[in-house]
Amino acid sequence: DTHGNLSDDSQYASAYDLDQGANLISFSVLPEDNSIGNVMTNLDVTGIVSEGVASSYIPELGWMGSLESIGPHLGYWVKSSSGEVINTSGTRNQITSFDLHYGANLISYTCDESSMVEDVVVNPEITSILGQGVATTYDSDLGWLGSLTTLDPGKGYWFKSDSDTSLDYDC
Repeated sequence: DTHGNLSDDSQYASAYDLDQGANLISFSVLPEDNSIGNVMTNLDVTGIVSEGVASSYIPELGWMGSLESIGPHLGYWVKSSSGEVINTSGTRNQITSFDLHYGANLISYTCDESSMVEDVVVNPEITSILGQGVATTYDSDLGWLGSLTTLDPGKGYWFKSDSDTSLDYDC
């Protein structure tokens, strides 16, 4: 501050207002211990699915499944039984570089601001993007067509690629 006082770095905080049912989200703020049991302390969340992994919460046993930790680079389908709020605190992560494989890739969008799809995705190998209830497809003559026009912070997206490729952008 102006008087020369110093303190340790503060942690960031984030909140996700879930709808009842499945929510496609991403996590830019995560604690150092990013195990699923430490991140998902809200018992309203009954299941989480990401690309190729999933876990369910069983009251007598805890979290069971192949998804053991939450990362800032992936998108997640989070199932909420009644639509509550998930809070996280920890380190702020901004992931802007992805190695995509052929087919569907479930990735995060961790920028602070929304961005137009055409400003972020200039790779011709990426042919479509699906979000929760929205989608867009690339046409070489017309550009991006569909109801998905922006990528939004805290959301997850399925990026479909015609080959192994990379996606890099600036927030």
